[in-house]
This record gives sequence, structure tokens and C-alpha cells, in this order.
Amino acid sequence: MRVPNAESRGGERKRHGAPRRYDAAASTDSAAEPSVAVTMAQCECGAVGDWGDGQKMWNLVASLLGSDTVVSRASDTERAVAAVLVSAELCISVLGNLLVLFVSLWDEHVKQHRSNLLVVSLAITDLLTATLVMVPSVCALTNDGWPLDNPGFCTFHGILNYWLTSTSSVTLAMIALDRGVAIHKPLQYVQHCTWRRLVQMVALPWTLGIVFAVVPAILDWTAYQFDNIVCDVDWHPRREHVIYYAVTFSLCFAAPAAIVLVQYARILASVRRLRSNSVVNPPVVVVPKGGASNGTLSRQSSFRRRAGQGNQKILVSILAVIVIFFVCITPFCCTKLVKVLLGPKAIPDWLDMLSTVVQFLASVVNPFVYSIGLKSFHEALCRLSRSGRHRLLWSASV
Repeated sequence: MRVPNAESRGGERKRHGAPRRYDAAASTDSAAEPSVAVTMAQCECGAVGDWGDGQKMWNLVASLLGSDTVVSRASDTERAVAAVLVSAELCISVLGNLLVLFVSLWDEHVKQHRSNLLVVSLAITDLLTATLVMVPSVCALTNDGWPLDNPGFCTFHGILNYWLTSTSSVTLAMIALDRGVAIHKPLQYVQHCTWRRLVQMVALPWTLGIVFAVVPAILDWTAYQFDNIVCDVDWHPRREHVIYYAVTFSLCFAAPAAIVLVQYARILASVRRLRSNSVVNPPVVVVPKGGASNGTLSRQSSFRRRAGQGNQKILVSILAVIVIFFVCITPFCCTKLVKVLLGPKAIPDWLDMLSTVVQFLASVVNPFVYSIGLKSFHEALCRLSRSGRHRLLWSASV
């Protein structure tokens, strides 16, 4: 197990009898002498081993850009800001997902909808992300790396981070697929949307996520960057890292992203088609012999206005789902891609921290986009509040 931490100037070295620790910090005078910094980086590469053509590419980029561009340590202020942001995300995520689980598991009307099982699975994923991933990250940001500087705990934290991130991404794709089939093939959806099928759709993301999460732990790739937020794979331009990233990227990001785009695009097309049909074929109104009254005409215009507003809300909500998906997941994947191609120091630490903060943002917005922001959720919450007041009054009277 390799756990990186703050080091002496020049980058990384190996300690005898202790795990190798890594820090992206570099001395200020290395910026003034880029040739010396590049030479040191090349020596480090030789000490670690031959990484192939990818490592040569990283050395070339380092020599062209200079060590101060490739290596940029996060300041104490940036770490403090990250700690505040992650703490806020933690609190909002816990409250929002607990509310979703409470309504989904206690309201009888909501429990009758089988597809709600996917939303419950997503809420559990986000809640675990908040409690098991964000909490240690906040502690590490405010306590000089503790508890993520512990090798065993760092491995566990890295497994959870990749597991829950992959599970959330694939679950969002399953929700999009479920909604797309329900709208385009409603009769077949009713016949084939069984509890067994939904359980399989819920189990697939969790299974796929844990498979890809344990691989770095088994191969001893997990490490904690002192200036980062989470325990992550210590990415290098090695062949095994490239293969692992390519497979993980394809199955846990590219494929879910394609499903989300295709399914919600089809839903948008259906909404636009329904809107055009409502304009071409307006509702038939039987007018008495006396002619159409002002009330009848106003009701027709009111109907069209409400239909247009409803379609507009659907359009905005679908676009929000697509944008949020890509905003939260893309920085996380792209920073890993750059590290795989150019080496672990190719991404400044502040940018690495920002990508993780944005990744955590998904656990905050998901409950609002998929549950709390829906009218059906508000109705269920009102029913639960009314039943709670009735139970309270009944217990008080008894």
C-alpha cells in the first residue's frame, strides 16, 4: 500500500521500511531553474521504473512547460475553501437523501410505483457517499491528512469512492432507460417491468461498481495525495493503468452517458411531438347555438397555456438532468485521463480538488432533481405530514 504525503523538495522518494509517500509540492526555486527540475523528474522516473512511451511524453511536456506549470501545490486557503464546500455538500446531501428515503419508504402511493426502487437505490448511493466518503475527506482536509494517511483506511476509502461513483453513474443511466421505455413503449413496459427486472437493474450498477473498485486495491494502486481530497489511484502512464482506465471509462462513464443522452433525447422528441399535436388538433368543444361565449374561448386559451407551460417544465427538467450528469462526472473522468496520458503531476492540485468537489455535488443535486423537485414528491410529503398530525392528535387525545 502506497500512501503519499508531504515530502522534501524535488517530488517523491522511497522510505526504507515505510510506504512510499507522494506530494505534488515542489520548491519555488525549481520554477526558476526548470532544467534542474526536469532533470530531477527524469531521475525520479528512472528510480521508479520504465513507464514506456507515456512517461517519455510526460517528461517532454514537463521540459516544455516547466516544472512550475506541471506541479502546483494547493495552498492552505484552497484546502480550507475545499473543506467548507465539502462540509456544505455533506450536510445538504444527508438531509436531502434522508428525506427522499423517508418519503419513498413510508408513503403508500409512492411505494406502489415499482420504478421508484431505482430512485431509492440512487438515494442510498448518495447517502453513503456523503457519510463514508465526504466525512473522511473533510477530516483529511482539516487534520493534515488524517485519517486518510493510514494505509488500510486509505485503501478502504478508495474502494468506496470508486464504487459509489461508478454505481451512481450507472444508476442514473438505468433511471433514464426506465423512463425512456415507459414513455415510448408503455404497454410493453407494463408487461415486462417486473420486480425481478427492476432488482436486476438495481443490482447491475452496484456489481459493476464494486468490480472496478477493488481492482486498484488488489493491485496496490491506491494512494492519498496530501493536496487532494480523496484516496485515489496513483495514476501513471503505464500500460496496465491505461487498460484499466479505458475499460472503466467505457463502462462507467461513456456507456451511461450515451444511454442518458439517447433516452432523454427520445423523451424530448416525444414531448415536442405531443405539443405539436395539441396545436394541430386542439380539443373539440361543443358550442351551443347561441355561439361561443367568452368563457368558452378563455377556457380554450387557458388549456393551451397550461399545456405549453407543462411541456416547458418537462423540457427544462430533462435538460437539467442531462447538464447535471455531465457537469458532475466529466471533470472527475477528464482529470484521470490526463494523469493516465501525461503522468500524476500533469494536473494542478487545486484542479484535482475542484474536480472532486464537483463530483461530490452529484450527491447534493440528485435528490432534488429526481425526487424533491417533482410534484408527486410534494404531494407525498403533504400526505405524510397530514397523517403525522393526525397520529399526533390521536395519541394526545388518548
